[in-house]
Amino acid sequence: MVAARNLDWIDESWDRAEPPPVSFAIEPHREPGARVSFAEGIVKHVDEERLDIGTPGFRAERASLAYHLPASLDLRPLVGRRVRVEVAQGRTLTICGDTGRLWLVAHYGRDTFWQSVGGVDLCVSVSKDAEVMHVAGPAGQQYIVECGGSARISWGARAWVVEFVSLRDSGEAAYLIADASLWH
Repeated sequence: MVAARNLDWIDESWDRAEPPPVSFAIEPHREPGARVSFAEGIVKHVDEERLDIGTPGFRAERASLAYHLPASLDLRPLVGRRVRVEVAQGRTLTICGDTGRLWLVAHYGRDTFWQSVGGVDLCVSVSKDAEVMHVAGPAGQQYIVECGGSARISWGARAWVVEFVSLRDSGEAAYLIADASLWH
């Protein structure tokens, strides 16, 4: 018979902690458990929680991007494409094509965020008190996006979607800029 343990000391809110709205890590296959800041190669496989990057002609993946991203994103169109995946300071994920095409930026933080997308500068800032995100796009395009909402930004033949994923009480916001072909 196993004696019951008294677990009353555990803070009840501890087991209800909400996961971060977006999270990501690049894991090299040669060093399980290790983290690296970038990986390049051909996208070999995508599922709900990871994207595997490899080299043509080799069976083993070189690295995997493990992620927790909104269900509105579908990274499957990247399979077979050469990409560079980068994680900066654990708060910004960037996926670019080999020609420099921006596929995805996911960011989590408080600061105003600038990103050059297809030669166009986008500025994203969050108003903590109003719980809205301000997006300044090309040619004076301006958008106000409520938490949980999105805006489609077009410039020439290209289109991107900016999605305001969440805003925490701490003022940290999670949002993404995605090529429109990855968003649904």
